[in-house]
Amino acid sequence: MPITQLTIATYDQAVKNLLPLPRKSHYLFNLRQVAEIIQGLLSVHQDVVEKSNDKVGMMKRLWVHECMRVFSDRLIDDEDK
Repeated sequence: MPITQLTIATYDQAVKNLLPLPRKSHYLFNLRQVAEIIQGLLSVHQDVVEKSNDKVGMMKRLWVHECMRVFSDRLIDDEDK
């Protein structure tokens, strides 16, 4: 499955499962999160990917990192603010 489809599927699951509540209004997701993930993937230098022995593995790890960065930044408790 292409990275864009995986990103959209992840976004759909976040919207479906992480519903906003009055105490957790920061659980509002929009397509900006998808754009942030793709932008993060595109911001890696070409040399870094080309020098890697496992290019596919590196891109998978980068994608997981970007998803965690974008979505988990919103998954905070009110006590953590």
